[in-house]
Amino acid sequence: MSNLDDKKTRTTGRICKHVCEKKNRQCKFSAVKSSDYCVEHLAFNNQLHIVEKRVVCPLDPKHSVYAKNFEKHLKKCNSRIKYLGDFDIKDINLRDQVNSDIELKEIIKKDRPELKSISQECKTYRELSENELKVLIDYLIELDQQLNLSNIEYEILNDDLIIQEAEKKNEFHQKHLKQISSIVSHVDKMMNENFEEEESCCLVELGAGRGKLSYWYDQSRGKKIEKNFKSKFKTVNIVLLERGSQKYKFDSMLKQNTDQNRAEFMRIRIDLKDVFVNKIPLVQKSSKCILYGKHVCGCATDFSIRCLKNSIEDSGETKVKILGFLVALCCHHVCEWDYFCGKKFLEQHGIDSKLFYIVRSISSWSISTDRNTTPAPEFIFGHKRSKIGRICKNLLDRARIEYIKNEITIPQHYAIRTKLFYYVEPDTTLENNTA
Repeated sequence: MSNLDDKKTRTTGRICKHVCEKKNRQCKFSAVKSSDYCVEHLAFNNQLHIVEKRVVCPLDPKHSVYAKNFEKHLKKCNSRIKYLGDFDIKDINLRDQVNSDIELKEIIKKDRPELKSISQECKTYRELSENELKVLIDYLIELDQQLNLSNIEYEILNDDLIIQEAEKKNEFHQKHLKQISSIVSHVDKMMNENFEEEESCCLVELGAGRGKLSYWYDQSRGKKIEKNFKSKFKTVNIVLLERGSQKYKFDSMLKQNTDQNRAEFMRIRIDLKDVFVNKIPLVQKSSKCILYGKHVCGCATDFSIRCLKNSIEDSGETKVKILGFLVALCCHHVCEWDYFCGKKFLEQHGIDSKLFYIVRSISSWSISTDRNTTPAPEFIFGHKRSKIGRICKNLLDRARIEYIKNEITIPQHYAIRTKLFYYVEPDTTLENNTA
């Protein structure tokens, strides 16, 4: 228990003596009369008899509630399970139904036995010896040459309106708007290429955050309509998917703009692992659907790919033909093997569950701000270090691309074209891969 300053005690009165373990400090609430604890912490210190009866909340034992308000509290507790609708299906995108590991290639076991020992003993590159790290890096370079991992084209598009706005901003905002400009232009190209006119399309932004990407798409579309630009779709509806609580500044502007254009807008607070896109009401109303996102981090990319898979493979009445899928990839260093969708491809090339985490940790070298600082030996300093980090990123992304190509069951009338490309220059962001 920490000691309170005498002066603080005199000015604020008696303070609850409960020590919050997680915050490693004393509670700052006022103590109730005849006790050394506040109302909340009476339940945790066996002094409930002093006040009206309180009980610990069964949904979250970290807080308590008055017994008389117990039933009412269960209906509004922030820890309650919230059912959002038919599209809310717990863990539907979490992992594949069949997740069996295959054996490493015999050639890997025979020619490089060191890889097997590395994968069994270490979790990050920092735990490897200099010899082990060199063996692994040599193997990654071989994979790069064998699979042509670094052969990624630049496809940078620009939206005139967004670029004009970017020129008025500081460097930080310019970088974000340049990325948004390219993504919006690619979505627009995908939407209006080689198709007949249709009633409506629904843009589903994955990991939407504040919804800035969809806001700028809507602004761009509005300006093009004013200039009599012909679009395949009469209306474009927008759905934002985000698990966290956000400021809703862009939501209000999106709602206003979509209402004016006779379109619809909705935000759904849900984890990507739990959403079945085809059953979202606004998606069901629309003729076509595009899934897209800017910097969908780590596991969220894998959940997004399974969103795509489940939508395409859905054979029920709610079936919607997916028009496109566009995700700006990032944060490979926080991917998880349990949820990673490209396991089969990695295992076929000698990367098992343990070696995966080492490759994952090395991927961070590609975006390191200080490329000459590392506990590793000299042979990976500078440019070579950055290049090896990029190889690891490209390897993980190729595994995801192969999953989309080979693991999704496609209806007869449908075809999937996949591509990994750079959507902005590296001086805009080093996380410039898009699938």
